[in-house]
Amino acid sequence: MHCPACGTQGPTNARFCYSCGQSRPEGPTPAHLPDQDMLVVATVVTVMVSGTHVADGVPALLAALVATATEAEGLIVQQDLDRLVIAFGALDPRDDHAVLAVTTTLALQAIIESWQPESAGGDGLVRLGIHSGPVWAERRHGALAVAGTTLHHAWQLALQAKNRQILISEPTCRLVREQVHTAPVPQVLDRSIEAPIAVYELGARRLPSPPAWQTHSPLIGRQRECEQVRTMAAQLRGGHGGVIAITGEAGLGKSRLIAEAKHDLGDDAPSAWLEARAQAWATLRPNGLFADALAALFDVTGEPPLVIQARLAQHMHDRDHQVPCESELPYARRVALLAHLFGVPLSEPSDVGAVGDETALALAMFLRQEALHRNGLVLVFDDVQWADEVSLATLLSLMMMTSDIPLLIVLAYRTDVGLSKRLNTAANWFQEIVLSPLNSEEIRALITARLPAVHLSSGVTEELLVHTAGNPYYIEEVLKALVESGGLPSDGDMWMTTGRFSLPKTVREAAMGRLGNLTPPQRRSLQVASVIGRTFTAAMLRDLLVDAWQDLALAELTRSDLLVSIGDGRYVFRHNLTQEVAYATLTETERAHWHGAVAGWLERQHGHHLSEIVELLAWHYVRAGDGGRPQALGYLMKAAERAMQQGAPQTALHHWQDVLALGKDHFLPDAARARVLSQIGEAFLLTGQTDQAVGAYQAALVLLGSAEQAVVQRKPGADLATLEGAPNNVKNM
Repeated sequence: MHCPACGTQGPTNARFCYSCGQSRPEGPTPAHLPDQDMLVVATVVTVMVSGTHVADGVPALLAALVATATEAEGLIVQQDLDRLVIAFGALDPRDDHAVLAVTTTLALQAIIESWQPESAGGDGLVRLGIHSGPVWAERRHGALAVAGTTLHHAWQLALQAKNRQILISEPTCRLVREQVHTAPVPQVLDRSIEAPIAVYELGARRLPSPPAWQTHSPLIGRQRECEQVRTMAAQLRGGHGGVIAITGEAGLGKSRLIAEAKHDLGDDAPSAWLEARAQAWATLRPNGLFADALAALFDVTGEPPLVIQARLAQHMHDRDHQVPCESELPYARRVALLAHLFGVPLSEPSDVGAVGDETALALAMFLRQEALHRNGLVLVFDDVQWADEVSLATLLSLMMMTSDIPLLIVLAYRTDVGLSKRLNTAANWFQEIVLSPLNSEEIRALITARLPAVHLSSGVTEELLVHTAGNPYYIEEVLKALVESGGLPSDGDMWMTTGRFSLPKTVREAAMGRLGNLTPPQRRSLQVASVIGRTFTAAMLRDLLVDAWQDLALAELTRSDLLVSIGDGRYVFRHNLTQEVAYATLTETERAHWHGAVAGWLERQHGHHLSEIVELLAWHYVRAGDGGRPQALGYLMKAAERAMQQGAPQTALHHWQDVLALGKDHFLPDAARARVLSQIGEAFLLTGQTDQAVGAYQAALVLLGSAEQAVVQRKPGADLATLEGAPNNVKNM
């Protein structure tokens, strides 16, 4: 009798096709295995563990795998110190044995992904193989035994697999291709037979269509605040600007409020709307916020510094003819100062203190000309809590002139009373919008807007209000987790929840729960992207991971609303908290590895234009562990020198202190440490901390071994001999 699915001929009384596993309608499936021996079609999973010095960690891993497989009705055929064999459909023959096997194996893969053999002092290698075919199931001494070539083929597949990879045979692939993603690989199974069996890599499970999640929904509970932003923006036409600070805890919708206000303005929005976002590493880069804003204006992100300088020069030349510049700084000096923000060296030596003041003035004059020429300019700075101190100082000076020109500055940052007070004292037209949690009515509206086809049972909305404290991001993450985990069962066209469900206790726990629902390739993509930064490219991730599933993982992460595609192969984390939580799931060893890998990729890509990203490279190499220590020291020194050149001695001081701390344990010889201390002394001096400056210089002399003969490198800017207590014989190199 021929199989209706694949055409293979088999015995007339067979209940399954021995090739593909398709059930035969003539053959009834028994409720339990009879006492006599029988030939059944099953799916066998083989897990192989190897590596050096991992024996201590393997038993615990195998125990976790056995518990999960047994719970999923898998039969443990073999369990050794380094191998686990599981059969599905042998104990109780069933049509969906292959689907059950692959879905259970994906769960096993998640357990394996979380296994950290390095904690046991080793490097574990775990490989998995799955094959569907006939097996003999027989009773031996009262227990069930399984045998046959299917077990051998599953073992062969595991041998061919790479670390933590799942390979499946073509018969298995035919049975599960509607439920999971698969990809062909060059290997074949059993070359000795006339028609070798093709092999596939098992990927993510195909999720059933969830209730339609409305990505673009109305802004809930923020109408009054949105109107405030629109009103301030509309005043620009009258020649007046101001400052708006939008504050609140993470997840309350600060960025969404700004985006919605801009959208609502439509054609009335100012023609110049510049946005920049501070990132955690931005504290290393003086005036980084304004450099990003200028890069957005000229669309020169990633361009070589000299290209940026040329565009600046042409643009500023045109503006000087359109709007007179009320500044004593000549045109060439203003161009040089702004180009210096992007790594272009200044052509002539400058006093450190003067450079900082002149840069702030050049920025102010540039933005004034833009605002007047365009009859309105909006500057949006997000995540200001991470901004560098120089950017904040420039921002405070810029705020003072907003009442006289059509310049609106919109700031968004997590609740910070001290920062709000500083801003409030610097601007005449200052408004602070403090976002509050949503109430129960707004929560209901949010749920309806995001999931129109969902009906929540009585009490669930109130429970969401209590547990999430009305945080919109928190609420949305809980709802998405319910959808992804199957917690919203379908009743026709309606999705609903009829009982009470477990809610995460914090917003971070909610985000962590969603990451727990991801497949290993998706989770790994998100983790590595979190190391790169809030924004990243698919090309960079592809180079780092070298993973065939990476593109599919990005598509699924975008579909899950964890990432947002912004065009040209670029992606951004939908929310900062998603990036922070993904980063937190990495071990220290993994973080160090990926920071080093990202830094190396950036070096290769930027080639001879590293000067513009020295702070970013320093950030990554500092976190790359001992392996990145030499590079971290070099880039920190360059970042410190650049900060001094930009008139930011306080930032330079932090960099030099980091060099000193990082260079302990003999990474820096005494002569080099003495030079670093002398630079610290100069930075102290320029920031008005005379006593600390003297202490740093004296420590440098001690390291050099003789105060009478020491030579300490010092840049121009201070006459040390005039300092009380300073050695008179300190000389310039």
